[in-house]
Amino acid sequence: MSGASGFICLLTDFSSSEPFAGIMKGAIYSVFPRAVITDLSHDLPKYDIRRAAAVLRDSYRFFPDGTVFVCVVDPGVGSCRRAIALKTDRFFFLAPDNGLLSHVMRENPGWAAFSLDRASFFMGHVSSTFHGRDIFAPCAAHIASGCRIEDMGTRIDDPEIFEDERPEINLPFIRGRVCSIDCYGNMATNISESDLQGRTDVRISLGKYSISGISPSYYDGRDSVFCAVINGSGFLEIASYRSSASSMFDNPAELIIEAEVS
Repeated sequence: MSGASGFICLLTDFSSSEPFAGIMKGAIYSVFPRAVITDLSHDLPKYDIRRAAAVLRDSYRFFPDGTVFVCVVDPGVGSCRRAIALKTDRFFFLAPDNGLLSHVMRENPGWAAFSLDRASFFMGHVSSTFHGRDIFAPCAAHIASGCRIEDMGTRIDDPEIFEDERPEINLPFIRGRVCSIDCYGNMATNISESDLQGRTDVRISLGKYSISGISPSYYDGRDSVFCAVINGSGFLEIASYRSSASSMFDNPAELIIEAEVS
């Protein structure tokens, strides 16, 4: 990778109705007025680091080379957790050291990580409650403007990586769980298309319900209470056409999904 592109992408749980993401953009522009900033999302579930990690995993590869991702889901802000920057062959990532970059590191084994500890790259005063504004935003701006990430912190080899929760595979059965629920009530699982060996003739059990086969689209499942599809990220998803699948369960996040590959 030749360097940063000047393009910065923000991912937070700050909420679109609050000013925090806008303030971060102001901090970026104050350092690098020519930055190009886009919002991936600011409405992630509060404090849900694993959900943020999954959203980042499903999104980052579609951005231009050299994009700087600023990812702030940070229940440990103000504690001794590190603020880190990660460099891969194509991208830069800034995040609290709490596992948010786990999937990125697994998918990019040649990563280099740094603890952001050079205060000259921060805002003049660092609040203990708003590192997004005072550390991550200005550091992202410096990287996007061409500063070397190596000059901004100490090289580390032990960033936090949470356990990769793979489904239990004991063919012909694959036992997984619901990983995330989107605004439509669709329930994405941790069972991938490759786990299913590309098969569509799969019997799926969830609670007292069962689904026969994987549909090519949501519309193709319109005549059933539930349908199963492979979502845009390549994972098995349980949906209900023009309705919310998750609303039909008391605790959808605790559902066990069992797929039988015949």
